[in-house]
Amino acid sequence: MLRYWETEFRSIRPQKSRKGQRIYSRRDVDRLLKVKDLLYTHGFTIAGARKRLRDVGSEAETERAALPAAAATPAEEAVGPGPQLRGVLLELRAEIQKMLGELDDPSS
Repeated sequence: MLRYWETEFRSIRPQKSRKGQRIYSRRDVDRLLKVKDLLYTHGFTIAGARKRLRDVGSEAETERAALPAAAATPAEEAVGPGPQLRGVLLELRAEIQKMLGELDDPSS
């Protein structure tokens, strides 16, 4: 069934090992599960599922394009957490250290 779906859905293209075994990426598995859901749970035909996946894919691209300009770019994310996140993490760290200190204190 998987091989048939590979022929019907262009977006599902697993890599092949040197021995010819299919190696499915996480993206391929997610798409296969979506195809299975559309066909068996929602009763779509192959053509209907193909169209639905194409429509959903174009909606996801539209949503990605509509992200606010203030969103972090991949280069900014690589530098490290923002100052606000760093502050929250430092507060959590201090709280945990305080709790550990209380646990170690025999007089408590």
